[in-house]
Amino acid sequence: MRKLSPIAVLFAPAVLVAGLVGCGGGFVAVDGYDGTYVDAPPVGIEAYPAYEFNDGVVYDVNGRYYHNHGGRWVSYRSPPPHGPARHR
Repeated sequence: MRKLSPIAVLFAPAVLVAGLVGCGGGFVAVDGYDGTYVDAPPVGIEAYPAYEFNDGVVYDVNGRYYHNHGGRWVSYRSPPPHGPARHR
């Protein structure tokens, strides 16, 4: 059996704690807002209410808010705090 180096033993708990703290139910900060990356937006997203916002459009789909952020779709729990700028 191979022994762990003293450095590995020292850092192992820190790595474990960092991994646990980083698990926020899949939500990450995207431009400072709680969101999660999704593979694709809901089908027919263009039919839902949409608002112009900062760098694009935010779609309100049954209480979830979707935004194409840098080529990746993000789902937000609530509308961005700055509020939608204008209905499309």
